[in-house]
Amino acid sequence: MSEAIDPRFFVGEQQGFTVTDDSTAQWCMKKIKEAEADKKMWRKHYEAQMEKVNKAADESIAYFTAKLEEYFASVPHKATKTQESYTLPGGKLIRKKQQPKFETDDEALVPWLEDNFMSQLVKVKKSADWAALKKVVSVTPDGEHVATDEGEIIPGVTVTQRPDVFKVEMGDEA
Repeated sequence: MSEAIDPRFFVGEQQGFTVTDDSTAQWCMKKIKEAEADKKMWRKHYEAQMEKVNKAADESIAYFTAKLEEYFASVPHKATKTQESYTLPGGKLIRKKQQPKFETDDEALVPWLEDNFMSQLVKVKKSADWAALKKVVSVTPDGEHVATDEGEIIPGVTVTQRPDVFKVEMGDEA
């Protein structure tokens, strides 16, 4: 670290200072270089500090969120089709149900739709109308495929089950 920057040399504080020769100009350039180095060094220092603070805060948030999730599981809470919730004076504990994530392979799915007289579910650009198809198929019991009502597994769709999401909403009193 360079020597501390003399506060008298900040902009607006140099009333009597004038560059009169190459030596003084060179000294000014040295001071600018030192100030830039100080700025860079302090930026790195504070970025490292912020990383530590953020990591500690994230760990604390994860810990207390896990504790609240344990508590949430132990108390009776309101349940709807899409989420469960428990209200506290300082906020609300919520577990939202996630829909499974579907990955479609149009090269396999589109020919299947056409061969099975479902071409109305194929968009003009020859991709599956997934929103419409999703309404007429169901996830197989193993949770890995989709099938017709007759049980035929449809090629070109991969199902990835996703866990429920738990979050804490803060109120004004927390």
